[in-house]
Amino acid sequence: MNQWYPTSPPAEEKRPVAYAAPRGAASATAISSAAEPAHPNTSQEPCACGGKGYVFGEDGYCPCAAGAARQTEEQSWVVERIWGEARIPAELAERRIAGWPGDAAVRDYLLTWVSAWQGNHGPSLVLTGRARSGKTGLVLGLAYALVEQVVAERTPRFSLRFVTAYDLMAALSTWQGREERFRQYLECDLLILDDLGREPAWDSNVANLTRVVMHRYNHQLPLMITSNLSFGEIEARFGRDGDAVTGRLREMARGFVVEGFGELSGEAKAKANRL
Repeated sequence: MNQWYPTSPPAEEKRPVAYAAPRGAASATAISSAAEPAHPNTSQEPCACGGKGYVFGEDGYCPCAAGAARQTEEQSWVVERIWGEARIPAELAERRIAGWPGDAAVRDYLLTWVSAWQGNHGPSLVLTGRARSGKTGLVLGLAYALVEQVVAERTPRFSLRFVTAYDLMAALSTWQGREERFRQYLECDLLILDDLGREPAWDSNVANLTRVVMHRYNHQLPLMITSNLSFGEIEARFGRDGDAVTGRLREMARGFVVEGFGELSGEAKAKANRL
């Protein structure tokens, strides 16, 4: 049984949080925050769990209303824990896909990126386009939906990191503890690299970013990338490695590349400017 052992469970009792769906329940789909129990106990007979929602020695939650409530509470807690560890700035952390104001067709297409994931493995995603078009808000909304899916599907562990390209290069500018800091971004299950192209175009920065892309490509670790640059401009920025870098990004994305993103209008454009 896959289990998650949080440092402090949300309920009053100290026990391992079962990171599982109710017995007999189907796997969760793309954006499910919590699976429903397959056969809720709606009778007046006392349940074996005594209203606690679980039975020790059993695989998963009790198939009763208390089990469903327990599962929802604990899965929500795990989702928020993963999200909190991603180091997303507070002003961006509340972005959700339901609140994204852009083209519904684009949103629905990109939601298939979430469902393309199996456990903690899936395609990368690259959005390029004009500034202030809502790219970061959309990416974070998709990432949150993915975390919900990962938790509901009982993936044993999942790690997510968010960083702007500028901040990543700043973090790597000092040598002391540099490799340890680097590994956080090289080895997490999903890295959100925001605003690629805003960092200074120094040779050291180009080399570090090339290492990030190549390492994650070689180890099949996906990226979510936003950039105001076109793919041609990204390729030029990486110099002699540009063709290799952009080629690998396209390969990792498996078609989930949106170029020239941000053609919004009217009220949608006004909302996007607040993202």
